[in-house]
Amino acid sequence: MARDILEHVNEPGKALRSLSEALQKDGLLYFITPNGLQDAWQLFSRWKRDKVPGELLINHVNYFDPASLQSFLQTLN
Repeated sequence: MARDILEHVNEPGKALRSLSEALQKDGLLYFITPNGLQDAWQLFSRWKRDKVPGELLINHVNYFDPASLQSFLQTLN
């Protein structure tokens, strides 16, 4: 299981291939990755509710929505 990894690496395909190679035969890799909406939504919600400015400091370098994630995974087989 890999939680919140793909958004932090420069080469998510390389990371997925490495994780896949570590699996036993017929093993499964479960992972989650944010789509970026949560990062912006929290900042926006705080502004709408409290009118408090904030900084969006993100160390995420990748975001995938469901369609782009599926397409990306298909390129990796």
